[in-house]
Amino acid sequence: MVNGPLAAIGPSAAPAQGAHREVSAIERRLALVVDESGVIVAVPETTMPPEASETVETTALDPTETTADFGQPRLWLDSFSSAGVAAALLPGDGRPLVERPQPTNESECRQEASLIEVKAPGGGWDRQALAVLVRSLFECVTRVNGLGEEPATSNRTWDGAGVWGFANLAEQVGSEAVVVAYCESVGFAGHALGSNNPWGYGGLFQMGSAELRRFGGSGASKFDPVDNTVAAARYFLLQYRNRAGWGGWSPWAVVNTNFDDDVNNQVKAPILPRFRSTDPDHRGKRGPELPEWAVDPESFQVPAWDGCPYLSNRWPASRPLGG
Repeated sequence: MVNGPLAAIGPSAAPAQGAHREVSAIERRLALVVDESGVIVAVPETTMPPEASETVETTALDPTETTADFGQPRLWLDSFSSAGVAAALLPGDGRPLVERPQPTNESECRQEASLIEVKAPGGGWDRQALAVLVRSLFECVTRVNGLGEEPATSNRTWDGAGVWGFANLAEQVGSEAVVVAYCESVGFAGHALGSNNPWGYGGLFQMGSAELRRFGGSGASKFDPVDNTVAAARYFLLQYRNRAGWGGWSPWAVVNTNFDDDVNNQVKAPILPRFRSTDPDHRGKRGPELPEWAVDPESFQVPAWDGCPYLSNRWPASRPLGG
C-alpha cells in the first residue's frame, strides 16, 4: 500500500491554478488523472503515448470533491495498491501524466525502491511487491552502472530481445534477478528473508555477512530487501565485469552448476534460460524460460512456493493479476 509521501500531494501542498508540478514517483506507479475539479483519482491501466511531456498542469486539489465521474473505478491514494497500474491520460484535452526522468545514480534507485511497501497488510511479506522491488531496483542499479548501454543476451541458446523484447541488458538481468531471488529465498519465504540459514546466508539473495559488508555499504542489513538487492546487484556487476562466468550470476548456486558440495550440488541445471548445465548427469540441459511474473510482476501473479523447475523446460503457466 502507498503511504507516507502522499502528504506531498495533499491540499496543503496544492499548486496554484495553472502551475506546473513535477510528476512524482508515487504518481508514476499509480495510474493517476486529475479530474475536472482538480481531484487526483486512480484509474485502471492504460497505454502511455510516446510523446508524453515531463510535467503536467494542474488545478488546486480538493480531496473532498467526489462529483466527477469518468466511468472508471475511483480509489483514493491512501488506500490504493500500486501493483498492475501504469500512467494515464488527463481527461478532456488528452494531456498525459507521465514518468519523470529515470534515476541516474544508486541513491535515487534506492529512494524509489523504498516507496514500495513490501509487507502484506495482514503481516508477513507481499510476494508480488517483493518481485516488483527486485526487478525495478536490480534493473536500476545495473542500468546506472552501465548495463543500460549494453544489449540483451543473444546467443545460440537464447535471445533475450527476441523472446521478451528486452531493450538492454539491465532490463534482462532485472527480470532474471526476480527468478534468482525467488529460488534462493524459497519463494520469498519469511524464514529465508528474516533469518540466516545454517550456513550463515540470508535475505532475498541469500547474502553472507562478508558479502554484505563488501557490497552493501555501512549499516546495510541482509534482512532489508532494499539493502540485500543493492548488494546483490553490486556483487553481480563485479562478477560480470571480471568475466567470472555465468554472465555475472556465478556466486548463486541456482544458476551456477559448477558447485559440487553436498548442498549446492542439488541444483542440476541453471534456473535461467540463457545457460546450459555443466552437471555431468545433465550436461547441456538448458534452464527453463523466464516466467511472465518475473518479466512483468505488475501484471502476473507471483506463485506460492512449489519448487523451482530446474530440470523442466518451463515454469507453470502464469496467471494474470485478478484472474
